[in-house]
Amino acid sequence: MTSRITEFYGHIFLPFQSCNTRDLISSANSITAGRSTVLTEACLLDKNVGAFLPEIENEELEAFPPITAGAIPYTLSWGEIENVFREITSENPQTLNNLAEKRKRFSTDGMASQRLVRLIEDNLPGQ
Repeated sequence: MTSRITEFYGHIFLPFQSCNTRDLISSANSITAGRSTVLTEACLLDKNVGAFLPEIENEELEAFPPITAGAIPYTLSWGEIENVFREITSENPQTLNNLAEKRKRFSTDGMASQRLVRLIEDNLPGQ
């Protein structure tokens, strides 16, 4: 099915072992994926991300944090894939701004290690 999607929409499909994922995400303007952690990685790297997850159950969406956070557009229908592609590849400033605002729901401040060290230090015996 993937080759049919690639041919129909004119997008590139790369198998997971074909390159370094982070390099690919960094060089791309937008990312679409199915059942993949790439959805999370690309969202955290502040890329326009879309997911197509046809034929999965709603309960399975919990496995995709950017979807449950409402941070990226997605579809559960084969017929709506084009809408997701169109949205994340848009050049319309308002659409781009809306996508960026949604991604903020799933952003990080990069301070997790610092907070962990502070938590450990604050809980050392004798403190």
